[in-house]
Amino acid sequence: ALEESLSSTRTQGEQWKRQSGELLAENNRLVGENESLHKKIKVVEESAAKEIEGAEKVVKLERSQVSDLSKKLDEFIDKNQKLEKKNQELEIATRIAASSKESEIMSMVTEKQILEEENKNLRSAVSSIGASAAEKHASSTKEFTKHLELLSARNQQLLDE
Repeated sequence: ALEESLSSTRTQGEQWKRQSGELLAENNRLVGENESLHKKIKVVEESAAKEIEGAEKVVKLERSQVSDLSKKLDEFIDKNQKLEKKNQELEIATRIAASSKESEIMSMVTEKQILEEENKNLRSAVSSIGASAAEKHASSTKEFTKHLELLSARNQQLLDE
């Protein structure tokens, strides 16, 4: 019985030894995989760190560009507001000038109408004076002709005597 117990213990010991070897081999394989994974993780972490660093630089650059663009946009808005203000001032000045020109034109039109009326009155007066002068001329000519005829008749009478 002792021998059987010893044999059974040896068999069990060999089994444990074999299982222990298998477990040790499995452990070594897992340790190797673990080290390999650690190396891969380290490479990934370093790569990620570089990518993060690059992304941070890009973000910083983009922020700088956004800031520059924002300043330029503010300048553009300021210039646009100034131009709009000038445009409004020019519109007001144009309206004032147009109103002034309109008043000037209306004044000229009124003056023209007055001058046309005066011209019409002067033509009427000239026409009236001309008619009166023609009438006086005709009357004077008639009287002169009559006077000449009287003189001519008187001369003839004197010649006949």
